[in-house]
Amino acid sequence: MSLFQRLFREIGSFRLGYNPQRPYPWRWTTPVVLGAFILLAAALAAINVPLSAYDIDQESTFRPNDTLPPLPFSRLIPEILQHLTGDFSPQILTVGDTIQLNNSVFNFSITAAFNELDNTQPVSSFSYYNNPFSSGCDVTNMSISLLQETPLTMVVTVTCRIPTLFTLEWSMNIATLFYPASNPARENFNQLADEMADDLSPWVNQTPGYNGTLITGYYVTVEPCCNCTHTAEASMDQEGGSLLPTHPPCSSLPARLMVTGGYISLGEEVGLLDANHTDIFGGPFLRSAVRLAPDIPWSDLNTLLKNTFQSLYHLVRMELGVILENQIYASPDMYNKSISAVSGDLDRDGATISRLSTTNATLMAEWRDSVRLFNETDRVPVMPYLRSVPQLKSLGSAITSVFVSTFAMLSVVWKIFSLIAGAAASHADKAVLKEDEATINSRPYMRRDLKGQQRSMQKWDISETSLFVSEDKRATLMETVIQRLDTVETNSVAMSEVQLSFAEMQFSLAEMQRSLVRMRRSLRKHAILEDIDGDTD
Repeated sequence: MSLFQRLFREIGSFRLGYNPQRPYPWRWTTPVVLGAFILLAAALAAINVPLSAYDIDQESTFRPNDTLPPLPFSRLIPEILQHLTGDFSPQILTVGDTIQLNNSVFNFSITAAFNELDNTQPVSSFSYYNNPFSSGCDVTNMSISLLQETPLTMVVTVTCRIPTLFTLEWSMNIATLFYPASNPARENFNQLADEMADDLSPWVNQTPGYNGTLITGYYVTVEPCCNCTHTAEASMDQEGGSLLPTHPPCSSLPARLMVTGGYISLGEEVGLLDANHTDIFGGPFLRSAVRLAPDIPWSDLNTLLKNTFQSLYHLVRMELGVILENQIYASPDMYNKSISAVSGDLDRDGATISRLSTTNATLMAEWRDSVRLFNETDRVPVMPYLRSVPQLKSLGSAITSVFVSTFAMLSVVWKIFSLIAGAAASHADKAVLKEDEATINSRPYMRRDLKGQQRSMQKWDISETSLFVSEDKRATLMETVIQRLDTVETNSVAMSEVQLSFAEMQFSLAEMQRSLVRMRRSLRKHAILEDIDGDTD
């Protein structure tokens, strides 16, 4: 037989699954299994569309955390197995870099960074995964300085833990404001900064102090606090472990600011500002200055500084996306509670004018409409990222990939089904054998009948069914068969199998006997048998 013939014979005789030793016991399940596999094939093909018909490519985006659009049939896959946002490479930020948030007014400089596992170990750079600043950043320190030689300067320190601990700093000099501004938000801030400078600048070189001495400069630094009663607990944690948003009771009250240091220069005299443990709203932090120049209305300067710090604090928090209940630029009521009127010349007090404006219902309605943009909390630096996104393959490649994946899954399912069906069929065979054994043991006459059938083989005319086997060999063969049958009688487990095999063998021997008789007659008729007998002799 040629190689190709053997190959085709093997292919033709190939059977997928177990090789049954008896008819399949549950033939009624065949259409059920067929229908189930047809439905399963359709379901697996649909599932493999999002799994196999798409390639993963890299694309540049400024919003890598955005949810990717759902792929066809992706709802068939459990959400726990889906990756809704594409993987992207982080940005490496270095100490000294300048970053700007989306729709930003401020440019922040990275001043320090620390190891993510050990906050005491500074690092020069860290990985940033586009985490929103509102989730872990807040203002931790602010300072205002105004000197004869230097215009109004503001510095704000922001501490972040998202999750790496790092600090940002924003500084502004009124003389370096850019006109015209690059965007409307920046233009509005420039106008606000001008108003702050207009309120604070007249207190330098224009306000006479003790014995006619003029104020030549001042510097004040404050920290936000929640319960301004004790420095260690009230001030913001400089390492960002306890930021103000973690104190819900404080978010519904006007923000409180605590003086941590500073000075006021009166000519050649310098009065240090005491780091008090109370709020700047009415604390005695100016008492040394009051001692030097008691005739100056220091309470007005205190109110102006408080208003300026409140405005700056809420502007920066808005920039970071930290929008809480006490945000003055989102609530006119909170604005009135946080910003105080200054007694004296209204021309120098923009805060008083703003407070009076809050009584105008029409103006407040327009204001609320304009501050809707301030409720944005998704504040992140504007940086490009490379993100993994799915792209559909060519039609032919997509169809091939889905077909191969579906066939592989079906093969696995069919193999599992075949193993289970084979085990169940084998179990059914054993059950039938046990039943037959019980029947035989319960009916002694069947054992006697089997014994009789075994002994009846000795009465057969084996010479009539054999042509070329000698008498001695026939006797030996018969004796061996009888001995084996005798031993089978003692093995009750195999009795039923022997009974079936013996009946089949008896029928086959009878058929063989008739065939051999016909062959002998034919051979004798043609005078062939005598010649063979003569040769064998």
